[in-house]
Parts: sequence; C-alpha cells; structure tokens
Amino acid sequence: MKTKPYGPTITSPPPHSISPYYDVVRDGVITEIVIKRSDRDPRYWPGEAMRTQVVGADRFVDFYDEPEEKNVKHWKKMLGFYLAKFVLQPLGYDIDINNCYIRSFPQGYKLFCHKKGHKDAPRRDSYLCGWKKDFRSPAEFARHLKWLMLGAKRNPATLKTTCDCCYCDDRMTRQQIAELEWGRKFSRRLKKGKVKGGESECISEKEGGPSKY
Repeated sequence: MKTKPYGPTITSPPPHSISPYYDVVRDGVITEIVIKRSDRDPRYWPGEAMRTQVVGADRFVDFYDEPEEKNVKHWKKMLGFYLAKFVLQPLGYDIDINNCYIRSFPQGYKLFCHKKGHKDAPRRDSYLCGWKKDFRSPAEFARHLKWLMLGAKRNPATLKTTCDCCYCDDRMTRQQIAELEWGRKFSRRLKKGKVKGGESECISEKEGGPSKY
C-alpha cells in the first residue's frame, strides 16, 4: 500500500502553462506562488541614515523601520490572491484563490515601514522598495508583479516595457486600476488616502479580494 507523501509539493500546472518564471507550490490548503524573475535595483532602498531612528529636539522621528510580520503577511496574501485570480485561474489551475500567497517578494525588493511624526505615535506607511518607484500598497504593485511573473517582457520593436502598472503605463491611474480590479469601494478608499499597505486595507471578497488572512 502506497503512503501519501507529506509536506509541500509543486502543483502540476496545465500542460500549456509551464513557466521558467514562477512555481506554484501547494502545502495542504495553502498555495504559494514562487516568483523567479525580478527587475530589482537595491540602490533604491532607503539609505542607512534613513533607516536609523533619530529623535529630534521636538521628539519627532522620520525614518524607515522593519515592517511588522502581520503587514508582510498581508501584502503576500493580497498579491497571492491577485496573481491566482488574474494569472493562475485563467491558465487552468484548480486552486482556492483565497488561500494563495506569494512566498516572498521578488529578489531585491523589500518592504519598509515609514514612521514619521511624534516618536510615541508616528504615522506609519508601508513602502515596497527596490525599484525606481516605491509601491505604496499591494494593489499598486500587483500589475507590476504580474508582469514579472509572466517574464518581464518588452516590446521587440521599441524595447519598452509591456508592464501596465500605473508607473509603467500612464493610460490608467492607480484609482482607475483599483476600481477595475479591486472594486469601486476600494478605489474610493485609495483616492482618499486610506489605503497605505497595512492591515486596515483588507477588502472583502465581494469587493475583489480576501477579507482575512
């Protein structure tokens, strides 16, 4: 009698969708997406001075700190949901999109928590750094990550990127993209500055994404 192997296993993709740019790994009910492609440039990380907390005479701070683990998990959950919905499901993967994560950010990308204000209660904003623009939320980074996952292709005639995120392609604003892919309510919150990449930005499944992680 054969026994069922335990531990993570690489999910067999539909025959037409094998890719050198990512793996899909299933561990129980959780599916992890491993991104193998990156366009990183660590020169765009905050410098050492900006990552050091200095309390001024007015007791204010302005520096980039390590993010809380729950915030990192939130980003990975939201991005995993997006890639599962807009890449893997259309390719024929049989997965639960509400239990998908990215295993890690693309090589050279790093999440920071920018703290600014009074040292006892500073404002906290998340920034994913490692590219010429800092991404301020999973929704803002999602299209760029999808482009990386699909091979970071460029137009062969112009050599320009084919990425359609709000920074690479100005035909749509980030609010328009958010409304199209994440829902109108989420887009309104983004416009009002209430979405900063933290736990509070979780949106319900009816609005286009998982409600909890």
